[in-house]
Amino acid sequence: MINRLDHVISSTFDIGEVYDTLVLDMRQLFQFDRTSLSTLNEERTEWQIVKQWTSGEPGLMPKVWRKVEGSVVEWLILNKRSFVEERIGEQGTWPENELLTKEGIASRVAVPLIVRGKVIGAMTLASKNPEAYKKGDVEMLESLADQVGISMHNAMMYNKVGEHAATLEKRVKERTGQLENREQGA
Repeated sequence: MINRLDHVISSTFDIGEVYDTLVLDMRQLFQFDRTSLSTLNEERTEWQIVKQWTSGEPGLMPKVWRKVEGSVVEWLILNKRSFVEERIGEQGTWPENELLTKEGIASRVAVPLIVRGKVIGAMTLASKNPEAYKKGDVEMLESLADQVGISMHNAMMYNKVGEHAATLEKRVKERTGQLENREQGA
């Protein structure tokens, strides 16, 4: 599974394609009713789900920015290790608990995506069954998270390069237009 994921990661900058492959493979290894990939904004003050799969109506929606402060994501940033709740709410009152409970989620594991010592996001699995995740599951998820973190980081860098290239191209066109206008006016 890691080899197949590694192959997909090395062949695309599309985090959606990587995630789809990951979900298909994880379905064979883990029992879960929801999984997601989240990212942080540059200031690391907000997070959002970028990709998710759920067996029901999602409580936490993708593409919605949420505050890091007081969330499990903040816990991941501060501790740089996996967060496991055998029963939602047993480890504290988190802003996302109510939404997960409404979705029927009873347990979850959140694994930080760490690149160059910095948490850039999270990968989560959640189940409607309490105590769904054991130590071996978490260790395997951490190995997968290492690969997914690299892929997400590469995709973010690729997108930034594309944005910079588009900005430069726009500036060149503007400057060329200015020069042409000067030549015509001379």
